[in-house]
Amino acid sequence: MGVPCPRCLDHDTREVSDGMCPQCFGTSIDGGYYFGIPMKVLLQQEGPRKKGVSPDIGTTDPRRRTVRSVHYPMICSKDLWISARSADRYEIGVVNIVTFVRETPVVGVYEFKMLPRTSIAYSDQVSAKAVTLPVEQPTGTEHTWHGKLDCD
Repeated sequence: MGVPCPRCLDHDTREVSDGMCPQCFGTSIDGGYYFGIPMKVLLQQEGPRKKGVSPDIGTTDPRRRTVRSVHYPMICSKDLWISARSADRYEIGVVNIVTFVRETPVVGVYEFKMLPRTSIAYSDQVSAKAVTLPVEQPTGTEHTWHGKLDCD
């Protein structure tokens, strides 16, 4: 996935020792997150404003959302999603691919977990990467991936 962070990655356990690391932003990968890519999602479940018990769906947590989206670009657990409306940051939790076409993932259902405002994901450096899209020349191979794809 990338070069391990030389500042905060514990070499024995391969765990991040500083969740607020300015070099990897707590991701364990040097440089942190990739540049942002706009994507639209469909909210699957809207819970009440306060955590509680609903007679229809049981215990709900407003910091967790279930969404559906086209699975392109490939979305992986631990990815960061930033709401364009509220600028809230969410970490992608469980990833379930629900539609395949010729073994290629097309549609996924994802669990979004809202990050606290104290998270480094709200830092200016991460925000700048989210709104600054890199300019790249097409290579002609953008749509040639086939078969099983993993985030590992």
